[in-house]
Amino acid sequence: MSAGLYLAIPLVALLAIIQATVLPAFPVLGVAPGLWLVMVVAWGLLRGMREGLFLAFVGGIFVDLISAAPLGVTSLSLMLSVALVTFLQRYLPKGPVLIPALLTALATIVFWLIYLLLLRLIMPVIIGGQAFLGIADLRAGGARNSVLNDIGRGYGLSAPVVRFILQSAIIHALLVMPFYWAVNRLGQAYGRRRVEI
Repeated sequence: MSAGLYLAIPLVALLAIIQATVLPAFPVLGVAPGLWLVMVVAWGLLRGMREGLFLAFVGGIFVDLISAAPLGVTSLSLMLSVALVTFLQRYLPKGPVLIPALLTALATIVFWLIYLLLLRLIMPVIIGGQAFLGIADLRAGGARNSVLNDIGRGYGLSAPVVRFILQSAIIHALLVMPFYWAVNRLGQAYGRRRVEI
């Protein structure tokens, strides 16, 4: 692990705080950009899968701590999306702008799809499932499934949710280059250096 990675952790934490507090007042295309997500993806693309996954794990845990999401959901979603794009990057031509932008857009889409899937799977368990909803005594499978499906629909792919995901992907693709440059500079300044003896 490089020394720059340890500087990136508080930076991701700061970006998460800024997104939670300041950015909702200044939406871009109706969306508050996920600066922490863009930073983690840029780090993974430039510094490799290992450092990208580490930063995704730590940054995701911090985001979950300041949000209402169950602990670990953001972290797991972010780790899987970073793993996918850093893996795909190996098979794509090197490009200074287009490839990082496309991979960041893809990472955003994958992140939100996994995030929503995880919420859909665990939220009924977290709120107490059937017992909490008072439907444990329902024997008719249709009624029981209908109530649980209504809960899950809040985390489904409705038209506004799809629009939000696509808008986020576009915004993140446009924002990645300043982060890409900053991560590159940070890596150059604090990256691993060969020591001659």
